[in-house]
Amino acid sequence: MDDKFRFNALEKYWMELEYNLSRDDYNFKDVKLPLARIKRLMKVEEGARMVASEVPILFSKVTEAFIEELTIRAWTNTDENKRRILQRSDISAAIKTSDMYDFLIYIAPKSQVETALGEMNKLSLQQMRNRYVGDAIERDIDDPIIPNNQNFMGSFPDEQDQQ
Repeated sequence: MDDKFRFNALEKYWMELEYNLSRDDYNFKDVKLPLARIKRLMKVEEGARMVASEVPILFSKVTEAFIEELTIRAWTNTDENKRRILQRSDISAAIKTSDMYDFLIYIAPKSQVETALGEMNKLSLQQMRNRYVGDAIERDIDDPIIPNNQNFMGSFPDEQDQQ
């Protein structure tokens, strides 16, 4: 799938939404998000003591449009990868497709590749010790040395603390 399809899907979505909102018989009070929770979130802001009755409905509609557009962007990524199930990595990719979503970069789920790299960087000291000692045993090295020229088979600071 190419960018043309992605653009067409988004363009079709926004044209349909604009048409629905412009109709005279459109029911604005038909919302999918809980209005009481939206009001509570709005009242958390110290400057907002009173909330007009239209504001939570408008906020709900805008939030629905935001979620639907992000879902369309994520779905196009899913389709490009020839999958049928939307994954976390698709949402991450959708966020990266537009500068408009930059505020979500730090709270959005990381792609599986980024997560795997992050886990590799978190190897504990014990795992690293086991790796070097295991290499030394496989190669029949009596006195393995780590790169900073310290004897790796000697005692470690945390072992001395335990004694």
